[in-house]
Amino acid sequence: MKNFDSLLSETFCFSCGKIEEIICKNCMMIFLRGAITRTIMGRQIICLTSQNPVMNKLIFSYKDDNLSSAYNTLSFFLTIGLKFFDNKKIIKVVNIPTSYSNLKKRGIDPISEVTKKSCLMAGKNFKYFPSILKNSRDRLDQVGLDDSQRELNIKGAFICNKITKKPIIIVDDLITSGKSISESIFTLQTNGNYVLGGVAISSN
Repeated sequence: MKNFDSLLSETFCFSCGKIEEIICKNCMMIFLRGAITRTIMGRQIICLTSQNPVMNKLIFSYKDDNLSSAYNTLSFFLTIGLKFFDNKKIIKVVNIPTSYSNLKKRGIDPISEVTKKSCLMAGKNFKYFPSILKNSRDRLDQVGLDDSQRELNIKGAFICNKITKKPIIIVDDLITSGKSISESIFTLQTNGNYVLGGVAISSN
């Protein structure tokens, strides 16, 4: 019989329960078959999973319950999305900033950490560029808001700190209404940047 320490170190697949990874390779391939493309503000957004409650639960567990074992899996998913845009030239990558209140609650910006890791995994053409997009004010969590509330909540929530001649990819964890990524694209492009597209781990 396995000792207690080995049981504690085992990782169970969130989807099938198999002792392997947080999402086993078989389930990962099934999830990726549900990938879709959304067009937001005229830009192609690759959503690596769609209408997937298991992936949504994994995202929230990573962000709000400090499920550190999800870090590599979520980074891997984002890496696949980034490589869709690989044109053998330098691309700047930025994630939608986490709100001040969530940063204070969590102590870190978990999606920023995943985005940084995915850029390293995707290769030298992808440069993490977090300083270009920042919060201009605090805002409510978009979860639980209706469509009009989401629009008011996110309007003017970001500022663009820099201009780059390189194309930009925006990363988000979960897209529901698309208001956050729309506002990000608008903020970056009205300040002279070019947004090539976006990548999201999940879409509802």
